[in-house]
Amino acid sequence: MICARCTTEIQTDHPEGGVDSCAHCGESPILAGTYRLVSVLSQGTEGATYRAVDINDETEVAIKKLMFQQIESLESEELFRRQTSVLRQLDHPAIPDYIDDFVDESQHGVSLVLVQQFIDGVTLGDETDDRRYDEGDVLEILGEIAAVLDYMHGLKPPVIHRDIKPSNIMRRHDDGQLMLVDFGSVKESIHQKIGEPGSVAGSYGYMAPEQLQGDARPRSDVYAVGATAVELLCRVAPDELMDDDSGIDWQNSVRVRPRLQSLIDDMLAVDPDQRPTSGELLERIERLQRRSAPDDDEVPSQQRSTSGQVIARAYTPKEGGQTEVETSTNSDSRIDPIEERNRQMRNITIVAFLGLMLPVVIGLSSMWCGP
Repeated sequence: MICARCTTEIQTDHPEGGVDSCAHCGESPILAGTYRLVSVLSQGTEGATYRAVDINDETEVAIKKLMFQQIESLESEELFRRQTSVLRQLDHPAIPDYIDDFVDESQHGVSLVLVQQFIDGVTLGDETDDRRYDEGDVLEILGEIAAVLDYMHGLKPPVIHRDIKPSNIMRRHDDGQLMLVDFGSVKESIHQKIGEPGSVAGSYGYMAPEQLQGDARPRSDVYAVGATAVELLCRVAPDELMDDDSGIDWQNSVRVRPRLQSLIDDMLAVDPDQRPTSGELLERIERLQRRSAPDDDEVPSQQRSTSGQVIARAYTPKEGGQTEVETSTNSDSRIDPIEERNRQMRNITIVAFLGLMLPVVIGLSSMWCGP
């Protein structure tokens, strides 16, 4: 147990805390009379995130505290308040639920507090230490995150995450669902026009070129998801693959099918207008998943997803559930260069074989028919 006031660890044998006051500071260790801090999930220079329990019903929660006396700039407070305001409005099964927010005051200072649903899982950043992802795995991940983005970008005004990367995507232990976490850099594009500079937030390597200039927009999130796909496939951080033009030169680091490479390249386009929207991304992913289905004889078994095909779904809270994204059933009209080359080689082989056999057939006919 951790004191919510002085953050001193309290030793207790009682399973539910059972401590009225902290021996170190003398104050109640329970935050707002409701939350018992269990452990530190992450620690920063301006605050920390804790795993905690609501003492009223023993529900596990995640608590993020921003300490005013440790704030390095006013922007930190602005981002924290914006995060709280946005999360209060979001309703999607792949986004941790907002529970509460308040200001906590004690003799140790004033803190802004955000309470969210606790996600028991592992980030994709940690998962890569023990796992390699094939094309099917990456397509599933792209589909699930694209569905979240389609929901966020479809809101009025659109909500932009601005910091999508493997360490901000968690896989829940109980059902394997991916969760998009850490909305500390989130923004609503209501006050900013496209092309108008704003604050810069995010992680280098995953930030789109326009985001580095303070011009984050919905398709900036698409770029970040593309950079995430590169890291999962190559097992190398995208900032280590930057070329002289600040593009991500990843194609020579891993071999993937041409259509998946084309999709990721489009997501990483320098010009944001050349990138697919989150809705367009969903449609292209579903087409690729259909082509990679297990009954497709042209898909090598080692490139298929171990968990099978997952159709990306969008979420519509007003209708009370999930609805499958409707996409065109027409197959992708682009020709796979590898398939085309194999077809040409088969045709050449057949023609050459017939050319060799024709004199033999003529000779045999002459022998049987006589002069």
